[in-house]
Amino acid sequence: MDVRVSEIGIFLNCPRQVYFLSRGYELRRSLENIIFKEIAHVLPILFSEGSDADGDAAALVDKILDAAVEAVAVAYRDELQELLSVADASHISSLLAESRAALAVELERQGWLEKILKDGRFFEEERARDVFLVSERLGLSGVLDKLFYGKRQELTPCIVRASARCPEFGVWHADRVQLAAYALLLEEKSSTVVKKGLVEYVRAGEFREVLIWRRDKIEALRALKRIRRIKGGMFPEKSEHARCDICSFKNVCVVEKKSLASKLFGSFER
Repeated sequence: MDVRVSEIGIFLNCPRQVYFLSRGYELRRSLENIIFKEIAHVLPILFSEGSDADGDAAALVDKILDAAVEAVAVAYRDELQELLSVADASHISSLLAESRAALAVELERQGWLEKILKDGRFFEEERARDVFLVSERLGLSGVLDKLFYGKRQELTPCIVRASARCPEFGVWHADRVQLAAYALLLEEKSSTVVKKGLVEYVRAGEFREVLIWRRDKIEALRALKRIRRIKGGMFPEKSEHARCDICSFKNVCVVEKKSLASKLFGSFER
């Protein structure tokens, strides 16, 4: 049973989300998050073309948002139709324009441009983007956001996070383990050892580097085994840190738990 690297992150946030996804339910996606994912890719291109970092901040933010929204409109057509539940191109364009305007206000209020201009890694062009990786031996696959080569040509995986939240130091635990999973895939493909990874918290304006330890890879493998059990039908306990109030499955999760409890106690009564 194949497992995706993204499912490892979902599992670490709350195992029950993996259960519901495996049964055909869908996580809510955010249009703003899609735009930010693309911002992470357009930043190096814009600045390699000579965008003036010392120019008007508002004009530069506008240029970044325009490039990202244009890329989303062209390359994410199917996803947009599904996410927005509309097929009309003019309606999609209107919704994109609304999101773009709201993000312009948000970024100016947060001083986002000043943050990213302090870290040159936001403007380093990746060697490859959206890299599909698969291991039949592990039964694991994933699409890596960015792949960098180091000074000695060492492979460095990078994942992009569009959430406005990021830890004060380092990276979120789930991001660390996902990087370890990508390291396993890269190591099998290239017969090399991946020692570090990057997390680009693009919306928060933070770029973090993290060492990938053996224990991180072992945890990724353990998560892989548990995910297979869940996808096979095991209903797991929820995470202690699950954010049930914003979960896409909060209503069905309660119903499913009650249903399973009824079946269990009913069998005892018989």
